[in-house]
Amino acid sequence: MKSENDLVTVIVTLYNKEKYIEHCLRSIANQSYHKLEIIVVNDGSTDNSLLVAKKIENEDKRFKIIDKGNGGLSSARNYGIKLAHGQRIIFIDGDDYIDKEYISNLMKYGMYDLVISGFYESLNGKKIKECKPKNRLLNKEHFKDYVFNSRHYFYCVLAWNKLFKTDIIKKYNLQFENIVMGEDADFFFKYLAYCKNIKIIAEADYCNVIVPNTLSRRRVANLWQHNLKVVNSARKNLSITKKDYTFLVMRSIKVTLGANCKKYADFKLALKEIKKSPEYKKINIVNIFEKQNELIYIGIKLNLVKVLQEMFKIRTKEHS
Repeated sequence: MKSENDLVTVIVTLYNKEKYIEHCLRSIANQSYHKLEIIVVNDGSTDNSLLVAKKIENEDKRFKIIDKGNGGLSSARNYGIKLAHGQRIIFIDGDDYIDKEYISNLMKYGMYDLVISGFYESLNGKKIKECKPKNRLLNKEHFKDYVFNSRHYFYCVLAWNKLFKTDIIKKYNLQFENIVMGEDADFFFKYLAYCKNIKIIAEADYCNVIVPNTLSRRRVANLWQHNLKVVNSARKNLSITKKDYTFLVMRSIKVTLGANCKKYADFKLALKEIKKSPEYKKINIVNIFEKQNELIYIGIKLNLVKVLQEMFKIRTKEHS
C-alpha cells in the first residue's frame, strides 16, 4: 500500500517550553511533506508557551492547539492519540525540532509497520552528537536480536524518532503509561508486539535539544526499581529469551550505577540493592554476549566496588 499521500498526525507535547516551542512548530510547518494534522497538546504550561502556539495556529490551519490541565507527558501524548485522524502518527517533544525533509523521509517507508530514524543532539544551538543507524529492514523474527543490543537499543526505545501506524495504536488501544521514567520503552514494547516489519533508516533529521534539568537528566529516586519496570514491560509484551532478559537487566544495572557513580557512598548503596534483587540473581554470565556487560557482571560478582565506580565515571563522561 502506497503511503506518500497519507495524512500524518504530528503530536507535539508542550509544557513550559516558551523558549523553544516556536522553533519546534515552525520546523513542522515548513516540512516538505504538507499533508499534516498537527496537534499541539499544552499540558498546563504556566509560562507563555500557549500564547506562542496560538499565534502559529492562527497562521496555519493544519495546527490544532489543545489546552488541558497538567497531567504529565504520557497524559498529553495519549490525548493527542485520541484526537488523531491521520493514517500515521509522529511524536515530537516541544523543545525539539525537525529538519525540512524529516517527515518526507519517514513517509517514503510508510508502508511498513514502524519506521525508525536517526537523530542528532543540540546543546546551546550547536550539534554535539549524531546517531545514524544503517539502513535495514527487519522482519518479526529478527526484532529482538536487533533491539536487545547495546548498539541499537537506545534509539529503538525512543518515542520521538519514529513513524507509527495509527490503526495499530488504536486497534489495540496502546497508550503511554503515567510512570516516572521508561514510558517510551514501555510503549515501544507494546507496539512492537503487533508489528510484522520495521524499517530502519539512516537519515538523522530529528534534533533532540538538550535542556538542562529536565526530568530525563535529573537524578531519579528509586532508579533501580523504575528500570525494572521496563524489564517487566518487555517480559509482559514480548516473548523474551534468557539472553534478552539478561541484556535488559544488565542495561538496568548500567543505568542505575551510572546515575550513582559520582559519590562512593551512593554507588555502593546502589550496588548493594542490585545484588540483593531477585532479578539480578536470575541472570547468568552464559547469557551475556557483550564484552562490557561481561566485565561489569564479573566486577559485581567479585565486589570490586571502587573499580566499578571508576569505570562508570569514565562511561558517564563519554556519554555526556
